[in-house]
Amino acid sequence: YSLAQTFVAGKTGKLTAVDLYMAGTGTITVTLDGATGSSGVPTGSALATKAVTLNSSGGWIHFAFATPHSVTSGHAYAIVFSTGNLAWIGGSASDYSRGRALISISSMWEYLPAEYPGTFGDYSFRTYVAVAPAAKPKPAAVAPTLAPTVAPTLAPTDTPAPSATATD
Repeated sequence: YSLAQTFVAGKTGKLTAVDLYMAGTGTITVTLDGATGSSGVPTGSALATKAVTLNSSGGWIHFAFATPHSVTSGHAYAIVFSTGNLAWIGGSASDYSRGRALISISSMWEYLPAEYPGTFGDYSFRTYVAVAPAAKPKPAAVAPTLAPTVAPTLAPTDTPAPSATATD
């Protein structure tokens, strides 16, 4: 079976990685999917994928995507992960209001009821979105202003008259 956490992107940019709070051994594969429908279930089309070999007694496990995928603020996505030898995954009753923990058994996605023993309304996750720097506005093209050139005027000058000087 597979597990998923849906979320709504808070920023537009490239989703470079996700963290999940979990413990276990073996390989866990995480995919980023779009989420669709009124229930916000994964689409099944992987937008980014990362496999990590776990040997963890518990903590934040980092899944950095080799090819980050663009996400758009306000759009729904799903972090889908295989269970492998997953010992446990952290979560909460339903602290995250913009998404939900899901389980897929026999290709059917279902919400995990928060009150069901051992399950969560939300899994503990973190997303990393690299936001592109704002484009600097280009200055408006301005045609150079040519300064007028002044042509020299040639005017005759008075020739100095010789003067007598006394010498001792």
